[in-house]
Amino acid sequence: MAIELNDGSRMAAPVIRQQRLGEVAYLAIVRPEQRDRLRKNLTTGAMEPIPNGTDRQGRPKVKQEMVVHAIAMPGTTMEARIGDEGGVPAPGDRVRLILKAKGFGEWIEARRQHRRGRLTVGDVLVLETRWAQQYDQDGNPKARAPRSKTRPPPMRCRATSRSASTAR
Repeated sequence: MAIELNDGSRMAAPVIRQQRLGEVAYLAIVRPEQRDRLRKNLTTGAMEPIPNGTDRQGRPKVKQEMVVHAIAMPGTTMEARIGDEGGVPAPGDRVRLILKAKGFGEWIEARRQHRRGRLTVGDVLVLETRWAQQYDQDGNPKARAPRSKTRPPPMRCRATSRSASTAR
């Protein structure tokens, strides 16, 4: 039976959360969406883009994020939340993955290595949490990272081409 991806409702899908070491998410990609990052203006309460310097012509740039709309697959152990409600998504549930900063950069690198950057609906994204780093409010690491040169990246995104029906 086919999964209806657009049921007409405007309700947002829950967001995959990388919270614990050893968690894995198997996601069948529906579509990636690049958008401006927004933050709430504390004086007006309105959402506004986060500035990120200027381009070569002096025009202001805005920080970007990648939103990957996907379908959860069997074997997913990462929790997905929206508001106060959450839990591990069941196979076939709609979810979103929001990648910012380093995660966004790792997405770009993984995409370049996958069929020369061409993604199609149903490609499988395997997201693993292998290690974590805490940061203070200024964005500086709280503790020194391990000195191991073989340390894996914190959020490794790997797009593979497997049929959703044959994936784990």
